[in-house]
Amino acid sequence: MNSFDVGSTFSDDWHRIAATTPRLSPHAAIVRQHWGAGGGGASHLWYIVEDPATGQYFRLSEPAYFFIGLLDGRRTVQQAWDTCNLRLLDAAPTQRECVEVLSRLQAYGLILGVNKQADAGIAVLNKVIATPGYKSADAYLNLGWLYRNTTPRRAE
Repeated sequence: MNSFDVGSTFSDDWHRIAATTPRLSPHAAIVRQHWGAGGGGASHLWYIVEDPATGQYFRLSEPAYFFIGLLDGRRTVQQAWDTCNLRLLDAAPTQRECVEVLSRLQAYGLILGVNKQADAGIAVLNKVIATPGYKSADAYLNLGWLYRNTTPRRAE
C-alpha cells in the first residue's frame, strides 16, 4: 500500500501568502544553466536568478522557475500554484517548496510581494525611527522591506 504524505505537499504557512500577488523584481536577471552531464551522467537544468546590484544569486529548479514565472503582480500565489498543478502534474512544486522559494527570493530582495500594506509598513518604520535613543541609519534598510512587500500610495 502506498502512503501519501500530506505534510510534505501542504504548508501550514500557506494561508499567509496564498492571496498575495508577488512578482519577480524587475532588476533581477535570470540565466539558464545546465549542470552535470560530465562523464555521461545526467544533466540538470537550473535557472539562476541574479540581483546585479548586490551580486546575490539564487538557483531555481524548472518547476520553481515555472511557478515564479506565473507570478506577475496580478496573479495570486494560490492561482499560480493551481496552474502549476494542472500543467506540471506530479512535477509541480509543493506548497512547502513554493513558500521556501518565495521566502528565499524575498530575503535576497529579488521578489516584490505586493500585499497592499504600505501604510502599516510605513507606520512601523516611523515608530522604530522615532524610538528615543534610536539614532542608527540602519532603520532605512527597512525601506527595502517596504519596497519588496508593499504597494506605496501614489503621490497626489
